[in-house]
Formats: sequence, structure tokens, C-alpha cells
Amino acid sequence: MDTARKKNKPCLVPSGQGFSILYQQKYLYSRYNPQRTVVRTVSELKLLPGTLILCFSPCLWYGLPELLAKLPPGTFILGCEQDKALYELAKEKLQTVVQKQYAEKRNEAEAILKKISLVPQEDLCRLPALIQRQKPVLSNGFELPAPGIFRRVLRLDFSSGTQFAPTFYTELAGTCEGSIAQFWKNRITLVRFGRQYSRNVFRNLSRLPYSRTVTSFRSEKPLLVLGAGPSLDGLLAAPEFITCRESVIILATDAALPALLQRKILPDAVIGLESQTIISRAYIGAAKIKKTILLDMTAFPPTADFTGGPAVFFASLYDDTRFLGRLNAAGILPATIPPLGSVGLAAVYIALRMRSSAGVPVFIAGMDFSYRPGTTHARGTPAHTEQLLSCGRLAPAENFTAAFGPGTKKMTGKKNEKLITTAVLAGYAQNFTDIFSTAQNIFDAGKEGLELGIPQTDIKTVFAQRPPVITAAAESMGKKVDRTAIANFYTAEKQALIRIKEILTTGQNIPETERNSELQLLLSEREYLYLHFPDGYKLSLDKSFLKRIRAEIDFFLKDITIGEQLLMAASC
Repeated sequence: MDTARKKNKPCLVPSGQGFSILYQQKYLYSRYNPQRTVVRTVSELKLLPGTLILCFSPCLWYGLPELLAKLPPGTFILGCEQDKALYELAKEKLQTVVQKQYAEKRNEAEAILKKISLVPQEDLCRLPALIQRQKPVLSNGFELPAPGIFRRVLRLDFSSGTQFAPTFYTELAGTCEGSIAQFWKNRITLVRFGRQYSRNVFRNLSRLPYSRTVTSFRSEKPLLVLGAGPSLDGLLAAPEFITCRESVIILATDAALPALLQRKILPDAVIGLESQTIISRAYIGAAKIKKTILLDMTAFPPTADFTGGPAVFFASLYDDTRFLGRLNAAGILPATIPPLGSVGLAAVYIALRMRSSAGVPVFIAGMDFSYRPGTTHARGTPAHTEQLLSCGRLAPAENFTAAFGPGTKKMTGKKNEKLITTAVLAGYAQNFTDIFSTAQNIFDAGKEGLELGIPQTDIKTVFAQRPPVITAAAESMGKKVDRTAIANFYTAEKQALIRIKEILTTGQNIPETERNSELQLLLSEREYLYLHFPDGYKLSLDKSFLKRIRAEIDFFLKDITIGEQLLMAASC
């Protein structure tokens, strides 16, 4: 025992009913009845299917047999240990506990070991991201279920070892819970827009060989990213905006473009994500500005022509699909960005990678993620213009409905004033903080809105004439796409869809095993056929599921044909 203490290793200490652990001069279990507390906690649990159970600091795994006895379907147990010495102890004890519990039932022991694992320490920080992947595998080979199985997270402290890193365990449980919640939020978006995203991708593929790449933009000037929030008005009204306009590169989100054009200010580039035709109104009057437009592959295809300038495509990874993976493997997927949800966040993400080095400052304005009663957007934006067009004697020009409608709430802004926001907008603000608060040389020039976790500055700083400081090489983003590769992809995809159609309509004579095997292979690589189904987070070969897939095939065959025609017309 003394040797173990000297080496600062966990030491098993006999107690009245088992063993406790002495580690770093602390007992991790009771010295009298080490199992009692955790067993009582487990016995009082009411477990629901689809629960991810995080067992923090499991050590000797007391309580595990009782937990396994009441495990419902779709429930997995992950042991998490941040301390290296306690991790090695828990790793040694896990298999022993399971095998002892199922000593005479080897098959059951093997099945249970597929539902429980001690997370390798190198995987702990990336666990929240792993549980959103299609085929998540821990570095020890343990396979987690595909997304859609988990509905909730349950934290269980299996010992007092959590006291050595309480913040770490709290944040890990919170981020895992947030990751699962985000998956289901994304599912709502995909159910509504998933089909449109995929159809737009097929059509926009035809433009890639004739568009520029993001790497062709390298700025040594400061970049100014403009959103459409109310604070944009103050920035655009500043005298410096006219006199020092050439000292910065302006990237405008699509919704902010009309506000700039109304003031005769031309941005250097416009960024768009919107997949629906409603975004067309943001480009009224923009056809002659001849400015670059940066577009997501899921964007409404005609948007590429709205500014009369060159189009540059990037791809937001709206879901972890084999379809997007195949596009990337074929070399026809442009530069990728994570699914940020907001065009403002996407614009900032791209701006940080367009600068020639980390020493080039990036300023943002108009990204308020909140508004005042009566005003939701800057003057001249589509939302503001529409409100003016609809006003009359009985309908005021101010939009008070948005401020006092369902789902709104008050939050404190940058000036300690009360602002109106929604759960979605507040979520975007939090995402902004999480993603960009650690980035170098990014500043908030907006005077209103929610705190974004980056330093605030003023208009004079934005337009200060100074050379950038070169501190690091810029990140590469984008590559030129080969026309032949796209044509080949269209051909292969059309043949695959026709084959699926044949199997579903005239494949009754094929043996069921052979038919299902071929369908499984073809459909698992073409999630766009069912991604937008309410139950489309996983492939099913049920008859009703396949009938819905059959109804989708003709839509995508049409989109591929249109893409081929556009590709051919552009080459002539």
C-alpha cells in the first residue's frame, strides 16, 4: 500500500463490504459500504429507450450489474475517465465485471460488451462530434450506433473521481447533450429543405468547371463582413465609409446587399446560402454591379447570375452523407465549410480563410442576432422594404409583431440594453462565440446586438490606413473542378437511379436476398433520395419506405438531365 501511495497510484483499500480506493489522499468510495450510494442511485433510475448513459469515473464499476439488469433497447453505456491512472484501473476492471455478471452466459456477455465501452482518453474531447457521425467508431474499435438512436443523455457519477476534474465532466455531459439536440434540430431542417438542398447541388455541379475558386481570393487588406441587422444603419451612415471605402474588402451577405446598393456602396463580393427562390428579391437591381458572388452548392441555382459577376462555389456539409463523400472522392466537391446555418456565420468563416495571413484583421457589422421593437433589419433590406410596402392606415411601418410574437424573449445586448431575440437567433449568436471567439484578429464593429465573444471596435479603426502584419500562411480553400469528372459523375448517377427504379418496379423475379443486397448498396450511397423523410436518418428496406424512394427518383433524374444540359451548353 505504501509503495502505491509513493507512486501516486490508485490504491485498493479493504472495507466492510468490498474495496474502496485511496487516490491523491482522497477516498473515492465510502470506507464502510463502497457500493451503497451508486447502487441506490441506479436502482432509483427510470431509464427510457434511446438513452446515452455516461458513466463518469467508473473506477471499479460498482453499480454496473444493476444498471445492465434494467437496460432498455437502444441504450448504450460509455465510461468516461479523464485521469490517466484511474482510466487504466477502469479499463482493467470492466471486462472482469461483465464476465463475472454473465459467467455462465457467454453469448449474453458478448452482446452486453457491444453496448458498453470505456471511452479511450484520446476520444473524450471529440465524443460530442462522434455521436453525430453516420458510422462512429472509437479508437478502441467500439462501434457506436448511427445518429437517430439517441434521444437523451444521462449522467451517472460512478465514483468521487469526478472531483479531480469537475468542470471537464460537466462540459462533456453538456456538449454531448447539445450534440444530440443539434442532430434533431438539423433533422427538422433536412425534413423541410433536404430535398431542395440535394436538387440544387445537382444543378450547381454544372457550373463548377467555369467558376473561380475561393483560393483565387487572397486579401492583404482588412476584410469587412456585413450582415443585415439594425446596427448596419449606423455603420453605413458614417462619413468614413465613403472617404475610406477603398481601404477594406467588403463581403456582404445577400440580405445586406440591397441596403448597400441603396446607398450607392458596392461590395467586393456577395455571399449567399439560401436554397429557395425567395432570396431573388435581395438581388433586385444588382444585375449590373458585376461583382463576385460566393455561393453554397445548396443555393438557389439562378442566384449565380444575379450580380452579373463571376460565381465562386463552396460546399457546406449539411449532413454526414456518403453522397457528399463520393463527390469529394471524385474531386468535384468545392471547398467545404461546416454546417453553420446562418449566412452571416458562413461569411465570417470564409473571410477568415480569404485573408492572406492571420495578421490581416476581419471586422464584422450588422450581425446583431437580435432587434429592437419595430425594427428587425437595417433600412433597405428585403424585410424592411416589404414592411414598408405593406403598411397603411391600419398597418404601421414598424414591425412590432416580430418583437411580441410567440417564441421571442428579451436579452441584454452590448450596451446593457434590453433587446428582442428568438431561440434561433440566440443559438446563432452562441455558435458564433463558440466558433470564432478564439480566432485571431477578428473584431466586432457593430454597436448593437448580442455579445459575440470577440473584441469590439469602432468605425475609425475599421478604416484606419495601415498595412497588415504577416504572421502565418493563409489556409488553402478550393480547387478547380474538371468538366469531364462532372460529366462522368452525372452519367454514373443516372445509371444508378435507373437501376434502382428497375428493381423497385420490375424486380419481383429477382431473389429477395439478392434484391435487398443490391438495393442496400445503391441506396446507402444516395441518401438524397430519403434524407428528407421524417424517418430518413437511416435506410430502411420496408415496403412503405421503398415506395417513397421510388416517388423521388424521377425528380432527381430530371435534375441530373438539366445539369447535363447546362454543362454541355456552357462548354459550347
